[in-house]
Amino acid sequence: MGSRKKPSTLITYQCARCRWDFSRTELDKPKCTICEKRDRLQEIKREPITSQAIETGMMRSMERMMISLEKAYEAGREEGIGDKEEIMLLEAMVKARNLQRHVEKAFGKCVTRKKA
Repeated sequence: MGSRKKPSTLITYQCARCRWDFSRTELDKPKCTICEKRDRLQEIKREPITSQAIETGMMRSMERMMISLEKAYEAGREEGIGDKEEIMLLEAMVKARNLQRHVEKAFGKCVTRKKA
């Protein structure tokens, strides 16, 4: 069993197609998480992998998820979605918010432990 080298750098890319930014380690091949293409990607930031860098990325992802769910809900209301679909979106928003709070709490405890 071969040992894989541990990543040390987080690289943030921006896709020229959809303008989405995403991060990968230096060991991973970059691929846009939206359009799933591997070309036309521009490196915009390179930083060491730290708990702060991971926290920042996760918080950005959580915020994007909430915004996307809110937009989906608003669009659905404008389109006249049915009660079942509306309930499903509302439940997804509650679960996403709970996840966001859980992640915030987890990082808060991690930061507190580091300071002690």
